[in-house]
Amino acid sequence: MIRQVDSSLPTRGEIAQPELSSDEAKEIRPPGAEMADQDITRDTKAFTAAIRNRVFAFLRGLVTGEFESAVAQLNSSLTPEGQPWTAGRLQQALEPIWPA
Repeated sequence: MIRQVDSSLPTRGEIAQPELSSDEAKEIRPPGAEMADQDITRDTKAFTAAIRNRVFAFLRGLVTGEFESAVAQLNSSLTPEGQPWTAGRLQQALEPIWPA
């Protein structure tokens, strides 16, 4: 008997907005919820894998001498001096630590 009475009671959503059915009340989302769903940092494994793949792709370009490929992996298109990264600039920046 208690189960029957309990299941017939309205939910909190139906009490707060009686014009909505319980299915429609579940669809209401707070502002910014769509952006939070797209945030890759919420999934630790996927975020770590994405970083690892990006770093490996950059290093692969350096090791094989394909500096264009390495530059394509950079998030920032500008050097610390404000110049755009190019394959030549990257190679030049590495000369003191990575002889050709």
